[in-house]
Parts: sequence; structure tokens; C-alpha cells
Amino acid sequence: MKKLNQISIAILCVGGFFKHNSYPYANILVSIGFIAVAVTLIAMAFSKNQQ
Repeated sequence: MKKLNQISIAILCVGGFFKHNSYPYANILVSIGFIAVAVTLIAMAFSKNQQ
């Protein structure tokens, strides 16, 4: 779960970089990154193996 969270944050960062430089597909990457982070955090909140 932690690895998925890190990957989604990496996608979000790349999307932010693309958006800053006005590269194509920046909005799609940022949207996918935010959705992935939100889904990962919701899944982590409801997971049973909390420490």
C-alpha cells in the first residue's frame, strides 16, 4: 500500500512539472495523480492492518 502511495505521488509530481512547463497532457497527469492519491489514502484509512 505504501508503494502505491509513493507511485501516485510521483505521478502527481510529474504532472505538476508538466503543467509548470506547459507540456501537453499535463492536466490528465495531474488529475490521475490526485485521484490515485485520494484512492490510496482512502484505502489506507479503511485497511485493517493499522499500526
